[in-house]
Amino acid sequence: MTYESYIKNSLQEQGLPVIEFDIPFIQDILMTVKQAEYFLVEAPYLNMEVPIQVVDKELLT
Repeated sequence: MTYESYIKNSLQEQGLPVIEFDIPFIQDILMTVKQAEYFLVEAPYLNMEVPIQVVDKELLT
């Protein structure tokens, strides 16, 4: 599914020039953001817990 018309309309509404060459790159960025949002929905409290850190004493000396 392409969002070409959505991207063009959004750029025009913001007063930005529509450059046809840039549309695939903008679409890739939007898809990356959408994928990142998906994982936040699946595990919203993923970063809420403080991770346990194990330190080897030999590495500290």
